[in-house]
Amino acid sequence: MMPSPPPPSHLLHHHTQSSPQQQECPHCLKMLSSRQSLLRHIDDRHVVTQPYRCAICGSMCKTKNALQKHHYTYHRGIPLRII
Repeated sequence: MMPSPPPPSHLLHHHTQSSPQQQECPHCLKMLSSRQSLLRHIDDRHVVTQPYRCAICGSMCKTKNALQKHHYTYHRGIPLRII
């Protein structure tokens, strides 16, 4: 048996209004729960830096983890070298 949905007043009060600590992204207007979340969001979504380059095809990645996923997807079986 599934729990009953919250009453409409709960939804309106708790899920549409921003709390005082919420931060709005100046680029896309997304609301985030804290300044730390806002800074991480801006860095992840709006700052264009790609310091990791695939030594095989030259593809650029933002994080080492993204480069490892790229390598696993496209170059499996070839040893990974990070430039």
